[in-house]
Amino acid sequence: YGGEEEWKQIFGEDNPMPYTFSITGSDNTKLDGISQEATKIEGVYKVDYAKDLANKLTNIVNAVRISGIVIVGILFLIAIFLISTTIKLSLYSKRKEIQVMKYVGSSNSFIQGPFLASGMLLGLLGAMVSSLVLFIGYKMLMDYATNIEFLNLSYDGIQILLIVIGLLFSGVFVGALGSYASLRKYLGV
Repeated sequence: YGGEEEWKQIFGEDNPMPYTFSITGSDNTKLDGISQEATKIEGVYKVDYAKDLANKLTNIVNAVRISGIVIVGILFLIAIFLISTTIKLSLYSKRKEIQVMKYVGSSNSFIQGPFLASGMLLGLLGAMVSSLVLFIGYKMLMDYATNIEFLNLSYDGIQILLIVIGLLFSGVFVGALGSYASLRKYLGV
């Protein structure tokens, strides 16, 4: 109908279009409750939201979250197994040296120390490689995704830094755990 003046000429001062309220919820599990509360507002005759779409998206997010937890758990066990196997191979190759060390009275912690450090270093190196891959992948994804207007994404350096720090600490922990497990089992210490 053109600009505001043309609108007023056709319809006068009365707006024939109903007013619209846009409500944004912070928790998609409470959309039904928000909808019911919105219908109680005076003058509201219809509440519209994509209930089926919201439920589908919630189910997808939950499935991705559960899958991620399962995958991380499996990768955690694989990392412990690989580090444990590497330490066992190292222990086997140095078994005569370890026997000599035990014969001369070396303490168990003195024997275990270098192997624990090796396991922690392996875990740290693995975490550094995965952090680098994560950082590069995240940066590439954000460069691509920021061009898609409806996604409204932005790069969050602090979040990625926290994840990298968490990866580094968990890498050292997993390395120490795998190394300790193989030492306890192989050395009988």
